[in-house]
Amino acid sequence: MAKLEGHIYHHQVRVITYLSRIRYGQAFKSIRLEQKPFNRLLCLLIASAFLLTAVLGYGHYVSLHNWVIGDWLINYQAGFVRRGLTGELLFSLYQLTGLSPPLLTLFLQLSCYLIFLTVSFALVKNDQQPSVYLLLVASPFILFFQVMDPYGGFRKEILYIALLAVNCWSVCYATDKSRQVIFVVTMVLYPLLILSHEMLAVFMPILFIVHKDWLLSRSQGFKLVALLSIAVSCAAFLSALLFQGDKAMAGSICNSLGAFCPQGGAITWLQYGSDRGLHEVTTKVLSTDYLTSFAAMVLLSGLAYLPIKNRLRPLLCDPLNWLFLLPAMAGTLVLMLFAVDWGRFLYIWCVTFFLLSFLFADKKAEQQPAAGMAISVPYVILLLAYFLSWRMGHYYGELFIGHTPIFLYQWLVLTGHG
Repeated sequence: MAKLEGHIYHHQVRVITYLSRIRYGQAFKSIRLEQKPFNRLLCLLIASAFLLTAVLGYGHYVSLHNWVIGDWLINYQAGFVRRGLTGELLFSLYQLTGLSPPLLTLFLQLSCYLIFLTVSFALVKNDQQPSVYLLLVASPFILFFQVMDPYGGFRKEILYIALLAVNCWSVCYATDKSRQVIFVVTMVLYPLLILSHEMLAVFMPILFIVHKDWLLSRSQGFKLVALLSIAVSCAAFLSALLFQGDKAMAGSICNSLGAFCPQGGAITWLQYGSDRGLHEVTTKVLSTDYLTSFAAMVLLSGLAYLPIKNRLRPLLCDPLNWLFLLPAMAGTLVLMLFAVDWGRFLYIWCVTFFLLSFLFADKKAEQQPAAGMAISVPYVILLLAYFLSWRMGHYYGELFIGHTPIFLYQWLVLTGHG
């Protein structure tokens, strides 16, 4: 009994001390977030992101969303057509297993997100300065883009993001033998990604930033693999431009899918050429505050990179890196002329810089124990406000959220209750 009374007295003293600090304005004094608590917080964020992603992905599967699901279902049943490889593979699996193409699409989408989130957890957790990534992992666009904007997430760029994540991890932690295997597999797979969506050709140069230093010191065989992959990727991109599809082909693809074909959306869009996309972009830019919203998204997302500016400086100050960054950026600008969902392109670049930053860790910091992070109550409040007050919308819409938390609202909409 005396021991229990001692515990109660001890906690009473702690409460009184805290209340006295509030009275004298000391409650906002910073405390240190050490490695273990930070890892628990990181694990909670990763688990929450995947759980909410799975819930929203299931909502897309149930509703048979014509873009989020439909784009993955384009196949070669009516002949070769751009963006058809993924759908053809899913259709073949459907014939083999009996599992519906939309369900297989959901499995593939969640697998890509699981790879990205798992690798992100490993990269941040094992970093010697993990606290500098707190603002990024708690932002509404790195781990939670597809949660904050479910109609902008789940698209085929997650194939690139998952592949880039694995390659960045291989540079940081894999053995040389494993890295060789990952590099060769990546070079073999990337032309197939372009056949799944020609947009991904724009981001192929980023992979050579990841392996640049390593590749320069390798034998001619690995350089030949890289050159062959580039050549095949160019051929895949040209084939996508030549075989864009038409109305009859879109109808035949829908017929092959039967009851699994969404109405309208990505499959129907095959009948439209680049002139339609250019018209959509021009209309939005001239008739709305699209540029203003996009600029605001760029500025708001840029705030999260300030703590890792020292990681990005070596990336951006190396002239050789710009040989790969400039083509990718120029390609993105061309995409923005013909596709109106600019938020998706910004998201891809944000994740790209997030993953690349781990390749440029401070060597001096690596020799020291992982440091904690000083946080205060105002900082936590600002962090929550940053997470909940805005979103990186893929398409023109509200930048600042009038309903929070948005993922609950989106779930109600997807399930027909909103």
